[in-house]
Amino acid sequence: MALYRIAMLGAGGLLGKELGEALDERRFPALPPRLLAAPGGEGAQAARALIAFGEEPAALEPFTPEALEDVDALFFAGTAEETKAAFRRLAEHRPLLVDMTGALADEPEVQLAGLEARPDSGEEQGELPPALIVVAHPAAQALAHLLDRMASAGGLARATAVVLEPASQRGWPGIQELQQQTLAALSVQPLPQAVYGAQVAFNLRAELGAEILPPLAYTRSLIARQAQALRIVTAPAVALELLQAPLFHATVLAVHADYAAPEPDLERVEAALASAWLAAPAAGGYPDVISAAGSDAIQRGPARVDPSGGIWLYAALDNLRRTAFAAVDAAAAALERRQREGWGRRPRLQ
Repeated sequence: MALYRIAMLGAGGLLGKELGEALDERRFPALPPRLLAAPGGEGAQAARALIAFGEEPAALEPFTPEALEDVDALFFAGTAEETKAAFRRLAEHRPLLVDMTGALADEPEVQLAGLEARPDSGEEQGELPPALIVVAHPAAQALAHLLDRMASAGGLARATAVVLEPASQRGWPGIQELQQQTLAALSVQPLPQAVYGAQVAFNLRAELGAEILPPLAYTRSLIARQAQALRIVTAPAVALELLQAPLFHATVLAVHADYAAPEPDLERVEAALASAWLAAPAAGGYPDVISAAGSDAIQRGPARVDPSGGIWLYAALDNLRRTAFAAVDAAAAALERRQREGWGRRPRLQ
């Protein structure tokens, strides 16, 4: 089998690290990736710098036409700003683009990658292979699957979810500022707020500072839209609340489902929740951010009927790992199809 040539923007960040591990664990058929510096400004000055990637140091290459000349796939794993800047420089002849940051979610002709939706689904309809894959927000991936399973039990009338967003969704800066805020709050010192624009340590927030991008309102809307787009079972859209939580890692969800029947069949719902993507914590009971770490599955607790007649479900997942593995799986499927159909490469930069 011929090995793919791949490149990565943002290899030194949290998503870049997870992507490297996902490529290894999935045995992705590729040569060692070219690690690219962000285009322009400080990114260009960082070219040729050494970063830790895998078990050995690796050098960053400039983001140039030569670096992308024969690349089959380019993974965006850095910041949203880096992703948008690089995307603007790519002309019409591009490698397969895989956006793990969500920065390109509103671009035309985007194909979403998640747990069950694969970007090669248009092959039978004669559609062109995907050119731009955006990995859905990990909460959207989990919600789509959980709601599909719960709807398959029959009679799902309404669904509501509360999602707790971890600091790692904003990369190393988010992790570092939460740590700094925590220490500053304990010592009654001024709190740094460059990343969140507000206190997140020891707090829950439904909105961040007015200047912070993306705002939580946008992310909330994005999760709801992506979850609905990834759904397989036709069912009502979920009513969603998103809270920035003082969690360093792992997305946590509480999902409430109302069924048409006055007394939902709990056994039937539990049977519907049997899935290769859903797992109970090793110790049983309810999941937490510790049990979710390092797993590609969604950790879930037992379904529970509440006094209103609805059913609650509590779940957690490793947000970075789920994003990286969705990216690798989607890229593998798309590249295999491109190879079958003889798509060329040779991207050009403007």
